Amino acid sequence: MTCPICDHKPMNCDCTPRERAMWRELQEREDTPTLVLTSAERGAIGRLIGIMGPCADAATLRGLLERLG
Repeated sequence: MTCPICDHKPMNCDCTPRERAMWRELQEREDTPTLVLTSAERGAIGRLIGIMGPCADAATLRGLLERLG
């Protein structure tokens, strides 16, 4: 079996454990579907945030909207 990063056999592979961990993390991200909200969904979440006022759940929803762009 060859290394998925450098395509060398294990005895010739010079990839570091950090590089392997980073590669695995990128693979996991690529396998995760991207969530896209409609404008109606964004508006509904925004209204909920306004109704909730300052609390941890409102901050969590605000963070979600920021992360999704």
